[in-house]
Amino acid sequence: FEYWMTNFEGEAKGNGGNEVKLNDDINVSDDDNIIKWNFSLPVVGGNILDISYYSLSYSGEQILTKNLIFNDVLYSSGEKTTGKAEADVIDVRFKLFPVMSENVKLGLIAGLKWVEANALISSAAKGRQEESIEVPLPEVGVSVSTQIQNVMIFSEISGFALSLGDTSGSMFELDIRGEYDVIENAGIIGGYRYSRFDLEQDDDSADFTIKGFYLGGIVRF
Repeated sequence: FEYWMTNFEGEAKGNGGNEVKLNDDINVSDDDNIIKWNFSLPVVGGNILDISYYSLSYSGEQILTKNLIFNDVLYSSGEKTTGKAEADVIDVRFKLFPVMSENVKLGLIAGLKWVEANALISSAAKGRQEESIEVPLPEVGVSVSTQIQNVMIFSEISGFALSLGDTSGSMFELDIRGEYDVIENAGIIGGYRYSRFDLEQDDDSADFTIKGFYLGGIVRF
């Protein structure tokens, strides 16, 4: 598991509206701490199947300094509004290691990210408007790891872009981390991750970036 200290930047557009900058326009918080769960299963030849899940939720409120239109509803300047941005991300990835030496492993990544993003705006006068987007995003990338005594250093980069009918999306992710074995089958991890998602479905869109340092633990069975 990982304790991820995230920084969030996001924009959303509801059907028949303009693009809302969630942090600036309605003061949605730009930081939160989340738990990311990771499961790794070794497969034939030293390759790995990774499965991970995390859930995000950021909220805030602000008196508007300009008019906003979300789902054909006008929220007027001077109106007190509440905003929320949420996302659930499931990631299934296969890592193939064609190059493995005593201290260095070079891997290829192929997988699928399932992203469900939700944006909400509400006020006492105009009520609540909400839009959700669900997009499956293939991902490909590379992984490099090296061992220095009891410390493993990993770096991974992945991304993809997809367009199917009224649904499209792209993602980019960079992850750098270290693992230190405290005992033979357990250790601690720490690193930095940058994730960017651009999603569109019908007339809705959600673009958001999550980045930050993380700490966690690892147990091997």
